[in-house]
Amino acid sequence: AGGGTGHLRVATNPPPPYPLTARMKRPCLYAEFGVPEYWIGDPDSPALTLLTLRSGVYVSVEPENGLLRSTVVPGLVIDPAALFADLDE
Repeated sequence: AGGGTGHLRVATNPPPPYPLTARMKRPCLYAEFGVPEYWIGDPDSPALTLLTLRSGVYVSVEPENGLLRSTVVPGLVIDPAALFADLDE
């Protein structure tokens, strides 16, 4: 594998006591290195957030018909409701 930053990063929000400041620094670091897409999964909410880099700042992408579509990985479509459906079982 090369030494680039990649086109996509996926992260989960760890449970407390993980420092909030660390969670806030992560997207800033990714933006600084030009990672064009950043997904954040939070199983406690449950929520999946898709962010795309626009002019150096991450902007949230709204789901289309309940689905999140990657802007950098062709064909990558995720249904957040289905992703977290089995968490309560």
